[in-house]
Amino acid sequence: MLTKVFPAPVNYRTASGAFAPMNNSLVASGTGFQNAANSFTAKLPATAGAPVHMSFKAKTLSLALKGARGKGIVSGSVERFPSALTGKSPRLRF
Repeated sequence: MLTKVFPAPVNYRTASGAFAPMNNSLVASGTGFQNAANSFTAKLPATAGAPVHMSFKAKTLSLALKGARGKGIVSGSVERFPSALTGKSPRLRF
């Protein structure tokens, strides 16, 4: 038997009860992006100012950055909004 210990979670329990590797890479979904695989769902908008939705079990938290505009640029698990607000560059990292 081999036991591995990690400083942060690397797997999550699926709906069927099995363990699966976490994957927070952002993939296209509907009108934006969401994390590929985890016990929670992060739905990010394609454009700044639209709401971000975080869901876990039957609960959802939504938030938006008022006054922001522009398209997001996704790389791995990060979405950047370089022109969302004048003089600012908001990022969403998961």
